[in-house]
Amino acid sequence: MIGKIALLALLAQSAAGQPLPVPQSTAPATVEGVVVKFGTREPIAGARVQLDLQVDPLRDAQPPPGSPPPVIPPPVHIAATTGVDGKFVLDNVTPGEYRLYAFRNGSGYVPGEYGQRSPTGRGISFELKAGQKIADVQLALTPTGTIAGRAYDRDGEPAGHAVVQALRPVYRDGNRSLTIVQAVLTNDRGEYRLFWLPPGQYYVSAKAGLGATSPARPSGREPFGAMFSPVRITEPARVVTFEEASSPVVLSRTLATGEVVEELQVPVYYPGTTDAAGATRIDLRSGGSADGIDISVAAGSIRTHRVRGIVTANGQPVAGAQVLAIPHTSDPSIVIASDRSNPDGTFEISGVVPGSYFVFADNRGMTGGVAIQVGDANVDNVAIAVTSGFRLSGRIIVDGRSRTGGDPNVANLRVTLRRDPDILGMPSAGPSFSPPPAADGSFVLEGVASGDFRVTLGRPGPSPSLPQDAYIKSMRMGTADVLENGLHLSSQPRDPLEIVIGANGGSITGMVVNTRREPVPGIAVVVVPDLPDRSKSDRYKRVSSDGSGRFRVQDLAPGDYTLFAWEDIEEGAWHDPDVIRAYEGRGTSVRIREGSDESVQLTAIAVR
Repeated sequence: MIGKIALLALLAQSAAGQPLPVPQSTAPATVEGVVVKFGTREPIAGARVQLDLQVDPLRDAQPPPGSPPPVIPPPVHIAATTGVDGKFVLDNVTPGEYRLYAFRNGSGYVPGEYGQRSPTGRGISFELKAGQKIADVQLALTPTGTIAGRAYDRDGEPAGHAVVQALRPVYRDGNRSLTIVQAVLTNDRGEYRLFWLPPGQYYVSAKAGLGATSPARPSGREPFGAMFSPVRITEPARVVTFEEASSPVVLSRTLATGEVVEELQVPVYYPGTTDAAGATRIDLRSGGSADGIDISVAAGSIRTHRVRGIVTANGQPVAGAQVLAIPHTSDPSIVIASDRSNPDGTFEISGVVPGSYFVFADNRGMTGGVAIQVGDANVDNVAIAVTSGFRLSGRIIVDGRSRTGGDPNVANLRVTLRRDPDILGMPSAGPSFSPPPAADGSFVLEGVASGDFRVTLGRPGPSPSLPQDAYIKSMRMGTADVLENGLHLSSQPRDPLEIVIGANGGSITGMVVNTRREPVPGIAVVVVPDLPDRSKSDRYKRVSSDGSGRFRVQDLAPGDYTLFAWEDIEEGAWHDPDVIRAYEGRGTSVRIREGSDESVQLTAIAVR
């Protein structure tokens, strides 16, 4: 009931000819639909359907200076299970923006998402309004496939207990590499079967197992030792990235000459190479099988060498330091050999195969490292000086004013460092805590390790980001361009790190259409900077077209860009110069100025 005073106020407002306020509806929304098998109308019973509320409270919120960052609320999930007819109902849904998923564990189906354009592609978010009912939603789950075959040794005999991996190509920091999807062991007949594999491109590797009578011994004092399991079997997933590190197990073998050599088993890629670049690709379709993928593990026995040196601090030997030889490789299954320094500071790392390495030493937080190349012989006289780290000071400067009024508050930003390259096993960049800057933007990071880094600036959280309209304008240390070339530290820096934030970035709005000029939802729209800014990863932006084919990209630094709209493309592939070169003529050029808002129409590109 409306109070008497409030009622009189409304009557007076109406008498004055002013429109009465319209009450905001709080009626819940409803989503109904069916889950089916991809490419058919066959319903899937027992599937879990889940609505996830899309919130980013840090995106637009700008707390007053001196106040703590806003608290991120827990995620909101609304779920139901399909019946025998595959149908589901999600009711009592609070209005908001959502993403809709479906999955069925233990059944060999790839999870599906509303609006996705391929079995492993991204879907789209959509808005639910108060009282709205969305019916006839169809979510498709894709059947997984299998790869099977046999592993055998140099004599053609079964290689039992060999580790066989299904590997999928991915992009990391603009470089194409492989990631582990599944790993199994062969049986006594050397047979293997990789299952629950989403459709796509795969490579298969096999590594000989160690029999009970193998003259094997662990190498060094192992940081990745006894708890390591080579088997990895997980539920099917649309997107997966996984890599593993293990300690080497060295095999000793006596040659006919009486010489004793040390060897290590490394993966052999189908059809029989230890170089991933020479592997044969396997194209797996939905519900399909690739049989007869047989691999000889004979080529996987590689002679190893030793790396010897000394660890010092302030010119004095360091005892008990852990020393790691980390291979500079994109292989997702790496072997990290190690040792601990003796009382005189010396170390000897065995089980190292030819290649490039970062050799790092760590002694109670004091770290140091050098890059080495291992060829066909042992490497001696490697000197590693460890320090407690450097003091990195700097300042964040805001340039300009935001057109939306939400100027960046530097007190809510954090400066973090990431190793470059960020290879599995690499030690941390140094400080585990990044303190908030002072009111004038000045900051200090203590205990920064030596090495090469990429600098990240953003608000705390799992996905750091800058406030709306903000972008990194420049990042310099003395004359060095840190934004383009990264941060390189080998001694205490003389110059501060200066980070300039532009507060009024540009934006691009538009629509994606097909060749018939019809709007197309769920298309990957990628903004790629023109040369020479392609080395700056923060200049790339990726969004998806919504249900009406529209998109908006914001927080763009002034400059020249090319926009691409791909129907389906591997995540991160646009950082690859070869990929961009293949589609260069099919993009749309746009020039962004400070605070500008451009509008374009893009035609969806079918990926070759």
